[in-house]
Amino acid sequence: MDHPLLDDSFIAAQIDQAVEPLVGKVSDEDLAWLRARLAALLEDDPAAAKVLIGAYPRQVDESGARVKPPLRGATEMDGEQRGSGSA
Repeated sequence: MDHPLLDDSFIAAQIDQAVEPLVGKVSDEDLAWLRARLAALLEDDPAAAKVLIGAYPRQVDESGARVKPPLRGATEMDGEQRGSGSA
């Protein structure tokens, strides 16, 4: 009864931390159900989803590559070759 969000290691770790006080106090089946319900809540409830988005670690590109904006006025080639020398 796993929820697809539990495949994400960050989300799974947060949910595991939330249910940790119940380990050994409730059955494994109940823990699995609770983990799935918490994941569903994060997916379905807009307020919970907003908190999750805010807490989710950001990925920082440290490659040093620069992203250049598209050239002003650049459009699709529309079937013509640019720079072919024909006018």
